[in-house]
Amino acid sequence: MDDNLEKNKKTSVRPVIIISLAVLGLGSAVFYLVTRSMPKDLTANRNFQKVYSLSDISQHNNAGDCWMAISGSVYDVTDFIPEHPGGDNILLGCGKDATSMFNQRPNDGTSHSGRARSILENYKIGTLSK
Repeated sequence: MDDNLEKNKKTSVRPVIIISLAVLGLGSAVFYLVTRSMPKDLTANRNFQKVYSLSDISQHNNAGDCWMAISGSVYDVTDFIPEHPGGDNILLGCGKDATSMFNQRPNDGTSHSGRARSILENYKIGTLSK
């Protein structure tokens, strides 16, 4: 009789293990799909809510490390420099509050487009302290 009891314990544990593994696998798959579909800026910039001073920003003032403040937000645009349609003009804003330059471009006095503004959001790392 003890053999039958031991055998029943083993067979009743198997479905629990199988169901647990299936739930774990499903949860992992859902997590992967949700994080994969998140916008790049939300997954890459974990310090999105960090607050920076102009002094902090001023330390990132060259082509190899370029931060700028625009309209109260702080952006690390270092990786965008080679893609900037206006060429090296972007370097004029490195390490500064570049709001006026962004709203009135140095080469022609016009404001950046809506597309440029949406691209900029991908580089947001925080906000400017008041």
